[in-house]
Formats: sequence, structure tokens, C-alpha cells
Amino acid sequence: MSRHVGIFGPPECGKTTAAKAILRERWRMLRRRAIVVDLNGDAWPAHCLVFNSLDRALAFAWRVSGCDFVIDDASGQIYRDAGHNDLFTRIRHQQHTLFVIGHNATILLPIQREALGTLLLFRQSPKAIAAWVEDWAEPRIEAAANMRAYEFLFCKRFGAADGSHLVQSGRFAAP
Repeated sequence: MSRHVGIFGPPECGKTTAAKAILRERWRMLRRRAIVVDLNGDAWPAHCLVFNSLDRALAFAWRVSGCDFVIDDASGQIYRDAGHNDLFTRIRHQQHTLFVIGHNATILLPIQREALGTLLLFRQSPKAIAAWVEDWAEPRIEAAANMRAYEFLFCKRFGAADGSHLVQSGRFAAP
């Protein structure tokens, strides 16, 4: 997994379920704590420190290092705001891994999308797919148009054995 992970899809497709499963596994394997921004106040695994304010979470994150930093519903918290570019360009220097959860590519600026090295793409609209295909120069991403609930494409820049993009399909179990 890269230092910048995007999890994108429509409501009820499994984005937050996927993020929680990934965080539980990273805690089990790496003992990696998580800072989560969730305006809805959902339940997250016990090792997660949950904030209901992006500003408060960021103030905390810049003082610590080595955490997973999760923004649930970036459409409401980042929405194309260049003031948040530091999340995508500098947060890795704190040894954090950024997880951005949102509906589609259009909620992020191109510089923000281009920083993502790993994507879990659930079903996407043609407009969102076009943005991902352009940013990644990877036509296999078009398969995201046909995903069902909890199905996703796992895309990793330069993750294949030959140094090219890795694109695989997967499925999370329904909660």
C-alpha cells in the first residue's frame, strides 16, 4: 500500500466497510494507530482516535507521527479545496498514511488525485472514470463502471512485478 490511498464509490457500496477492514488488518499486522475524521460519529475500531473536525484532527496529526490518517467523506471535508493540498503532498513526512474516502474523482483537485498511489475504486460514473483513467493513464480502470456493492478495483501505481500499474478486482464481505 502506498502512503496515499483513495477509496471511492457511491453511497452504500462498501467504502467505509473497506476502510475499517484495512485499518483492523494494519493494526493486527503493524500495530499502527489511526486518526479518523468522521462527521457522522460512526463506530470505528478501538485503535482509532476519531475526530468530528478536520481542523482538530490535522492539528493533532501534525504533532504526532506514524499513524493512518483517514478522512471519511472527503466530499464534505476537502471538496476541491487547495488549502488541503498539504494532506496530499506533505503528510507522508510525518510517516502517516493518508486514506481519503469519497464518492468520485471530481471531489479532488488534479494535484490531490495525482498524489494517490493506491486506489480502491468501487462503482464509478463515466465522468469519474474518465478522470481516473486520465490521471493514471490506465484504461483498465474503466471496469469500475460495472462493479456491484462491495466489489472494487484495487489499483496500485507501478505495483505489478514489471513496474507497470497493478489493477485487480476484489470484493469485501457485506457487514
